[in-house]
Amino acid sequence: MNSSYSMVNHRSQQNRLRYDNELTLDLNPDLSFTGLLRLEYNIDNLLVSHDHQRQNYSDWSKPHYVNDKLSLDLREFYLQWYLEQHYFKIGKQQVAWGESDGLRVLDVINPFDYSEFILQDFDDSRIPIWMINYSSSFDALTLQLLYIPDATTSFIPDGLYQPTTPQLTPTLIGDYHNIDIKPELGIKNRLKNADYAMRLSTTVDGKDISLVYINQYNDSYIYQSRLQDNNTLQLQAKYYRTNIFGLSYSQELGNVVLRSELSVVDQQYFHTLNSQITDGIAKRSVFNYVLAFDWAAINEGMISGQLFQNIISGSAILLQRDKVDSTWSLMFDKFFENQIYHLNLLYMQSINNKDGLIRIKTDWNINDELVMSLGANYFFGNHNGIFGQYNNNDHINLSIKYTY
Repeated sequence: MNSSYSMVNHRSQQNRLRYDNELTLDLNPDLSFTGLLRLEYNIDNLLVSHDHQRQNYSDWSKPHYVNDKLSLDLREFYLQWYLEQHYFKIGKQQVAWGESDGLRVLDVINPFDYSEFILQDFDDSRIPIWMINYSSSFDALTLQLLYIPDATTSFIPDGLYQPTTPQLTPTLIGDYHNIDIKPELGIKNRLKNADYAMRLSTTVDGKDISLVYINQYNDSYIYQSRLQDNNTLQLQAKYYRTNIFGLSYSQELGNVVLRSELSVVDQQYFHTLNSQITDGIAKRSVFNYVLAFDWAAINEGMISGQLFQNIISGSAILLQRDKVDSTWSLMFDKFFENQIYHLNLLYMQSINNKDGLIRIKTDWNINDELVMSLGANYFFGNHNGIFGQYNNNDHINLSIKYTY
């Protein structure tokens, strides 16, 4: 059960009941099956106004909507097969290649559900997709290959967390007779235009190093603008294919773990200052990285810090963003009373726009089966910022989880 209540408008944002039923079968010593079915009932839901009409799913992955409140979702459905040093995982699944908190650098294999912005745990916000996942170990190296024919894309909501910042939406300048917004067309011929990815990992003297290559369609669309006859501005949601080259590194130094990820994206599209300039979008190469530390400073506790930077090639004069976009975060995580109580505090802020997010979450492990959580999320800053656009969405959250 999950409920959230607005501290600004003093009304319920969401009341949701969720039931997950997981089945694991060992078919033989080397072969197993896992399935996870999710039943969800939304009593109140201001996060998404037309949840049952989501168009981002492929026909293979789409949940079944019984009505506008009740849905059934096959979250996981895969076979695992071990064959000596070879491993196959075939079916609907999640793959997490990044370890950053809040924002993503290399965790881009699965599309994301942004109906709650970045407030959900990654395991819940990742959208599982159908793929063939193969890995093999030889000497000190592990090679992982992914083939992804699933055309599911990220979900951009139309409710409380619908993006409004100019960084993510077109800027309309001019007097138009009409604005024609075309729906996203999705990605056609997906078997032919499948995504694929490769990761090569090793451990050297306690240092974990991975090299990554991903060829995929960007999971989030961007609006391309065209001026039509009779002074009508047409906005068409488009997806573009990208190549991503990445590296991750982590090392333990006493009670401190150092983490880093970086990626180079050969082409990414951004909104321009004027929808009439170059169809309202411009292409740039992008360099992303995160530097992070996890410090086990106290017993059963940890302090983590992160610095994210997103740097574009070429000029940013005509773009709705800076050439270098920086965000930092600090997190405190602590267990109390033999892990009966848990406290998590997160502060995340954009260095460029000075907007940000403060999150507080407490867990009470009543027993092995029952956990009660209470938290609050507070957004601050300018409405044009990634975080500040939601500064009217401050809320408290209560959830109860029972596992049997």
